[in-house]
Amino acid sequence: MLGWILNVAYALALVGTSPMWLARMIRHGKYRRDWAQRLGRVPRRYGLQPVIWIHGVSVGEINAARQLVAELHGQLPDYRVLVSSTTDTGLAAAQRLFAPEHKVFRWPWDFSFAVDAALKRLAPAMVILVEGDVWPNFVGRCRRRGIPVVVVNGRIGPHKGFPRYRRIRPLAARMFNSLAAIGVQDEAYARLFRRLGVRDDQLVVTGMMKYDTAQIGDRVAGQDELAAALGITPDQKLLVAGGTGAGEEPIVLDAFEQLRRQPGRQARLAIVPRKPERFDEVARWITGRGFELLRRSRCSDSGAGRTPPDAVIL
Repeated sequence: MLGWILNVAYALALVGTSPMWLARMIRHGKYRRDWAQRLGRVPRRYGLQPVIWIHGVSVGEINAARQLVAELHGQLPDYRVLVSSTTDTGLAAAQRLFAPEHKVFRWPWDFSFAVDAALKRLAPAMVILVEGDVWPNFVGRCRRRGIPVVVVNGRIGPHKGFPRYRRIRPLAARMFNSLAAIGVQDEAYARLFRRLGVRDDQLVVTGMMKYDTAQIGDRVAGQDELAAALGITPDQKLLVAGGTGAGEEPIVLDAFEQLRRQPGRQARLAIVPRKPERFDEVARWITGRGFELLRRSRCSDSGAGRTPPDAVIL
């Protein structure tokens, strides 16, 4: 019964937000691909190898899953590891990191029929959700089929995610307590889960997986070529504002402007918005503030010399 109530709620939400979907399709080219997979027609499982399905919403979660995928592949050679993502950028990152050795596909919507179709086609032995993205129909359908679902690197945003779950606390508690286990990043996140009614025996504090995949070194392959293409000289420091969201770029530009006023400071600024569709918007912010702009996608190795040496890199 709950599944059908959720299906109706999802359908109403889909109809209500359809103008936004259409606008983003037209303006940014989003949501145009993989509709069959969104409705459950994911690539069919072939062969008798048991399947472990790993899911990460977007780029951050997919990057965090790198070491996990490698460990599972190495320690469980008889299993096939499949990877899904929700966003276009997450899917592209998964393709780059895991394909063709591991099949990559789009996460299905949480309609009962879509989840059933995906589970029937894949028949996973286990599903691993990186950081979260737990959906009630998906968890319920897996429980019916006896498929364990585990959260790794789990977290709940204290200002956004937690208040939303708290409004539906009985449903959230039922959903989370149906999971096989929840591995959380730290005790603070564990406390938030407990406040939602999650049992202690569900929770394990495991630390942050992103530290396991961090590659730290003094040099990175290709850095000299990239610096030359962007006109960055050896005496300049590069400040990188990565994964910025709406409203954060003006703050970064204010700080950079103050830094440039200090005598003897040789620094460049690179801004990398989290969402690709915001690049044009951020470009307007940069030029509107009087900064010269260098867009990485539009420069060549030979063209950097014609760019002012203090241009902001986007």
